[in-house]
Amino acid sequence: MPLIIYYFLPFWVYVLYHLLKKE
Repeated sequence: MPLIIYYFLPFWVYVLYHLLKKE
């Protein structure tokens, strides 16, 4: 079970948000 993905979800969301805002 890829529980690690759910655990790191907030991190990915933050990274994606930052990348989108950097535009």
